[in-house]
Amino acid sequence: MGARKYARRKRGSAIAEFGPAMFFLIILIFFPMLDLLGILAAYCVGWYCNFMCCRELAVRRSSATEVQNVKDEIAASLKDSGLVTFLGIDPANAADLSHDAQYPAPASGQQPVVICTTQVAARPFITIPWFSPIPGLNERVTFTIVSSRPREVTQN
Repeated sequence: MGARKYARRKRGSAIAEFGPAMFFLIILIFFPMLDLLGILAAYCVGWYCNFMCCRELAVRRSSATEVQNVKDEIAASLKDSGLVTFLGIDPANAADLSHDAQYPAPASGQQPVVICTTQVAARPFITIPWFSPIPGLNERVTFTIVSSRPREVTQN
């Protein structure tokens, strides 16, 4: 009868394992997932900027002043954007967001195109301490988005 009195009960064992399990879930899954969602949002901003830049340059003349005007217009339109402010991307800073445009000579019988290249540097929301630098978790990651679009035939 004495052995039964001191036998370990099975009730409550799950709650004793809950604390360490939550620690690992939060540190290894939750915070990296937040960082990855922030990186995804930064990529979406870069893609959208590339789309706007390419669309605008496809209907304008191929000159350096027009390319600079489009860059300035995009930076001005994004400056007060809530998502860009939330992500910590400064459209006026070339290290955070940069655009480049090329107008390759069309082959015979081909329609002229514009090729836009956009680079966006994303910082993680929460810097997770780790032994080595991991882009997206504890250091910046840079995305390069390249797209092309046919130009209007009447443009030079």
